[in-house]
Amino acid sequence: MAVLEAMAAGLPCVVYAEGAFVEILSQDTTGLLVEPGNIDGLRQAILSLRDREKRTAIAQAAQQAVQTRFCPTDAGQAFARLVRNTSLRISHS
Repeated sequence: MAVLEAMAAGLPCVVYAEGAFVEILSQDTTGLLVEPGNIDGLRQAILSLRDREKRTAIAQAAQQAVQTRFCPTDAGQAFARLVRNTSLRISHS
């Protein structure tokens, strides 16, 4: 959740490439993914954000991704559809 909040705030994210992070972030587009446990890779990724153009591009793309892919209204509607469809399947069983 913190990563989505940071993305929504227009902050570039650097995370280990594990769990949901690999589905949420796109390498070098909406964030920076680092091999888990690779401390030097993590350091390099963070330092790479000193490049203003790169930092700005990632932050803007991340913010746009959150607005289009993780909109709370859309998520709520998708959940409602899931519940409806599941209810229909159960009632027809």
